[in-house]
Amino acid sequence: MTIKLLALLFLFSYCAPARYSSFLLDVSPTKVFAHYLPHYRTPGVDGAYAGWNIYNQNPPDNIASSYYSLLDLYSSNDPVYLEYQLQLMKLVGIDGLCIDVGIYTDEASKLVRTLIELLIKYKMIAFPIYHDSERFYTSSGTRKNKVNDILDDMDSWLDVFVDVQLSVSGRAVLGIISTSGTKGVEEGNLDDTEKRLLPEEIKGWLNTKPNLKKPILINQLFDSNYNQIFSGMLEWIVPVDQSQATYKQVQDSRVKLIGEVENNMRELTIFYHITTVWPGYDDSKVNGWGKGGRYVAYEDELTYKYLWDSVLNISSPIVVIDSWNNWWNGTAIEPSKEKEYKYLEITRKYTTTFKEQNVTHINLKVPELMYRMKLHTSIDVQEIGEVIRNLIEKEEYLAAEVLALYHAERLEMYTPEKSFGIALNLYLVLVLPLILISL
Repeated sequence: MTIKLLALLFLFSYCAPARYSSFLLDVSPTKVFAHYLPHYRTPGVDGAYAGWNIYNQNPPDNIASSYYSLLDLYSSNDPVYLEYQLQLMKLVGIDGLCIDVGIYTDEASKLVRTLIELLIKYKMIAFPIYHDSERFYTSSGTRKNKVNDILDDMDSWLDVFVDVQLSVSGRAVLGIISTSGTKGVEEGNLDDTEKRLLPEEIKGWLNTKPNLKKPILINQLFDSNYNQIFSGMLEWIVPVDQSQATYKQVQDSRVKLIGEVENNMRELTIFYHITTVWPGYDDSKVNGWGKGGRYVAYEDELTYKYLWDSVLNISSPIVVIDSWNNWWNGTAIEPSKEKEYKYLEITRKYTTTFKEQNVTHINLKVPELMYRMKLHTSIDVQEIGEVIRNLIEKEEYLAAEVLALYHAERLEMYTPEKSFGIALNLYLVLVLPLILISL
């Protein structure tokens, strides 16, 4: 799916957006993306835990996260749960996903294709975030063989995403995230011991594509070695290089990054900057990925609100929430037992402002109730869940809420505190219109 995002050309100048306004030739509707990880497995769906158990954790009691999913541990292979996630995203104004992908396998592609089928159903878009370092650490053979496998991976993933692909003037957007091998940044030189693609390796791959179809590549690093290779930057969480970071340091880091982005865009070393918002950071349960646990202050949602406020102060047609479900890094806004729906409520408030929409009545419990209905053995209940899903697709949120609450109460899944309100809503939404029609 192609979206005109020519507005991304000379996209963001935080401090003085008007400086680049003459280049915004085709301003597209603003879009909100969420960073999504499809890496979780459970015994009930997959036969064993994966993702939840890394770094010697022992689920379900001890997991690789400081926070716990609201509806317990889930599998990324569970289509019922995937749909519950997408319904929540839809309700809070998320338009698409940037999806973590690694080594291309039939199993990995099957999972992502299932997710993409649901994205199509809910009229959402996506782009892949490919981790090039993974092949260097896990594959055998020469560097040339590993590089060829990586380039094949990228081609294969772009084929998988084609029906939902975020594009700029027909050119697919692809993130290449180098999680290690940053010697070039630190020392100013690169060689074939790097655990990431080298500029000439990427350039050779790009040269196999027609000019009008060359993917637009983005990366999370400022690295002059890759000028004219990576067209833009996908902002990463800062500051995670410190073991502890305060709310004030979050603010200072964002201001510093603004200056770096403005300078790089002025010098034309990058043309696109995709900004991110995130609630905080805590990777202590995965030992900071071998670096010792790191923590960035959440400040009772203040960090998340501050970063959203900074987005609203600039002319940005696109923002990425980092993340929907990175439980390992403690950045998930997906409902948790600790925060329940708090981050989604905040997200809905800011996405409506960001996209200049009217605030729509929503009840974030509805997808949860639908999820529970789909697990019910009664065919009748499953059919009711399908009716509610269709209402959400049509953005008939109030009617969906009434049906969900009514049938959930009937099935003793949910007992509202004010049942009179449910009865009144039923009357207003379902009964009164029939009376009026008959007059």
